[in-house]
Amino acid sequence: MFLIKRSLIYSIFIFFIYTLAIAVELPVYNLLIEQSWVDKLNEDVLADVYCPAIIQHNGIDYECTARYRGGTARWLKKKSWRIRFEDTLNPFGVKDINFNCEYRDTSLMRNYISMRLYDYMGLHAPVIDYARMDINGKYNGVFNTLEVVDDAFFNKRGIPKGPFYKAKSHCADMSPIAVFDNYHTAWEMKEGLAGNYSDLQSMFSKFWFFTDKDFRNNIENLIDVDKTIRYFAIVLFNLGADNVSVNLYLYKNPATGLYEILPWDNDATFGNDWSGTFHENYVEKLENSNLNYHNLYRRLIEIPEYRGKFDNYVRQIASEAVPFIIRTIDSLDKEIEEEIEEDITRQGDDEAYERAVNDLKGFILERAELLAGYNVRQAQGITDFTCSNPNPELGSEVLFSVRSLPGKEVFVNRSSGLDFTVLYDSYDLESFLLYDDGEHDDGEKDDGLYAAKVSFSGVSDSLMMICFSGDDGYDYPGNGLHLINSFRHYSYAVNLMPQSRNLKDKLSFGKYYSKGGLKCIELKNISNDTIDLSYTYFNSGDYWQNLLITENTRIFPGAKLLLSNDYMLAENIFDFPVYHANIFFDFKTGDSLRMKNSFFQKFFSRVCPEPSPLPERDYNIVINEINYNSANNSESGDWIELYNNSGEEADLSGFYFRDSEESHRFIIPSGTIIQPGSYLVIVNDSAAFSTEFNGVANIGCFDFGLNGGGEEVILFNSFNEIVDEVKYDDKHPWPSGADGMGHSLELINPDMDNKLAGSWAASVGKGTPGFVNSRLANIDSVASTLLLQNYPNPFYRSTVFVFQLNEEYSDIRIKIMDMQGHDVDEIVFQPGGNKVCQYQWSPAGLASGAYFYRLILDGKIYGTKTFIYYN
Repeated sequence: MFLIKRSLIYSIFIFFIYTLAIAVELPVYNLLIEQSWVDKLNEDVLADVYCPAIIQHNGIDYECTARYRGGTARWLKKKSWRIRFEDTLNPFGVKDINFNCEYRDTSLMRNYISMRLYDYMGLHAPVIDYARMDINGKYNGVFNTLEVVDDAFFNKRGIPKGPFYKAKSHCADMSPIAVFDNYHTAWEMKEGLAGNYSDLQSMFSKFWFFTDKDFRNNIENLIDVDKTIRYFAIVLFNLGADNVSVNLYLYKNPATGLYEILPWDNDATFGNDWSGTFHENYVEKLENSNLNYHNLYRRLIEIPEYRGKFDNYVRQIASEAVPFIIRTIDSLDKEIEEEIEEDITRQGDDEAYERAVNDLKGFILERAELLAGYNVRQAQGITDFTCSNPNPELGSEVLFSVRSLPGKEVFVNRSSGLDFTVLYDSYDLESFLLYDDGEHDDGEKDDGLYAAKVSFSGVSDSLMMICFSGDDGYDYPGNGLHLINSFRHYSYAVNLMPQSRNLKDKLSFGKYYSKGGLKCIELKNISNDTIDLSYTYFNSGDYWQNLLITENTRIFPGAKLLLSNDYMLAENIFDFPVYHANIFFDFKTGDSLRMKNSFFQKFFSRVCPEPSPLPERDYNIVINEINYNSANNSESGDWIELYNNSGEEADLSGFYFRDSEESHRFIIPSGTIIQPGSYLVIVNDSAAFSTEFNGVANIGCFDFGLNGGGEEVILFNSFNEIVDEVKYDDKHPWPSGADGMGHSLELINPDMDNKLAGSWAASVGKGTPGFVNSRLANIDSVASTLLLQNYPNPFYRSTVFVFQLNEEYSDIRIKIMDMQGHDVDEIVFQPGGNKVCQYQWSPAGLASGAYFYRLILDGKIYGTKTFIYYN
């Protein structure tokens, strides 16, 4: 009751604030973009390319970058925009803001009122408002300005930032995903270790495999159950088509250690489908079909306590929240109707808008009446899924059995004609009735054990997906086949391949490797036959820790397959095949390692042995260039350049660099490879860097700066071993030109010891990220020739240049340049060698400042240093 009262007070406050916010003329923003950039955006509307722009508001110009945003909406007549600022000194007080056109929602209200409903129910929802946008001074219509879920989002609400993921496809229904790489497709990682989805893998596996008892005892240690149920109650009420397994964020609150759901993009709600078509008959739906497919929702409502909470929240929305929503719609209609009537870019005319608003209100009121006394239907569960032989011979019969309540119809369903290589491919589904009549190997009649034998004669498929369903429809596809033709989840299966039989006699575990955070175990084929591991599982520790081996995974006679918790890193170390999925659970020496068939029955196990040493692969990665204190006229930000000084490509997955602060770390994304003799540029501001160095590939962005007074930059490999380190300074003997004078710090030669100041020079110009250093010199000649620092330095009238020659040269000269690389003077010496040369030089008409001098022997550079002259 306290939560309800608090939510009511909060909603009144939100309603008051938003009423004030829209009770004035809509704010006007003019987006200025050069036509050439608009043309570039239109060449590929799906490319997330930011172009330079200006937002004008109340007579003030704010520099920004802009791009199109959204999914299928990018092809519509009216585009939505993502605007990015360098700082928060703008009308929105944030670095990123979305301008949503809401083109498919003729009322332009569904997203707005949905976010207000989430607010009302005490959930963290993005702030949304209305605005008018002009583009290059031309009226472009009414938009929603929608807050982005980022650092500012968490800071404004006083909640700590933690790992969070954006659901991007309907595969994101919180079930374990069969193909590991589809985690990247389903869940966009916004914060966390790049490429590492082990937290989600582990949690979804628990949702899927936990017994009812373990689920009830542990679920409140994984998610914020109350907030999650509130979210699902709203989804049921507004019948969200796209906010069940897409258009949401999964956020782990560091303060509680629990995951929460954050809403996003609710335009396909309150009777509208994804295309914006309104369906009046949707109001009569007592269920949301997408919600019924959701793994977590299905398990939560099986628990009476949570089912009761869900019912109460649905009723609260119907009785208390609906009046608030209707008042919000009426207020919006009064305030934006005139502006919307002027919006010729929107979908539909004035009459269509009025009809859409009336349809929306009518839908909500009827929905509230329908759900005023709502009680969710309880599923009649199916459990204890068994199969007499998941690897049968073609033509044989297999006995399937399950348990459920007596007196219902239960089916086993199998896929047919499924092509695993084609997404969204069509396939057939065959269903076979299971019996509880005491005559089909099902025990006693009406005892709740259902069974039947199914023949696999005349079947062309080598691998068939299997699941079970009841006549109430609630149990299917909860155990496997939802979206099986697109992004698959774990499922039962029958493998008809001859190579899949008698695996217990053909398979063995081999060596175990453990170093740093990397863990690997070998699977060995000890037979003379090729074996097929499709839809078997690797398991260690708890029963729910199952890693699926997907279709067409085969091992040739005597060969090995490596399982690892970081397959990209393992591929870079081992010379034999590595399975493309990450083990998400821990295992160690002494633990039991198991292989299970597709119905999770163990067929082979072994105790994990002592670790073996990893194959050695020593990359020579050099910190080659550092930009730590840009001049005022440089916008590149801080960056470092790595150079692969070895003869083989280097996979830097899991490598990281940090500065003098231990907490300042940037982890290089998985799959980052540097070819021999190539470069990798890591930046702390990609937009700023790209403005200065257009077209130079880079990764980032690291969220800390490099100290202008000098500090340590250290590169580590994935085992936390130091690969390279540089402790630079802005004082002699380090080149001073790199300290705020517009130059980077360049290594003279990658074979030199970059811990020594004499191995570095200030670059010509603003640096050469991604390219050969401007001060590059031959290492052998550097070793035989010594250019010393001039003295005195700084100086007023004259200075002395000193260098040592250890061999003969026919052309000897010192070239003096300004900090922009322009020649100032040149000193030519007589041919010679094996001597120390000194030359006193007095500048003529030279302005005060910093300069370079360079020793050039027979046309090659043999050293560069800087001096400071006061006129």
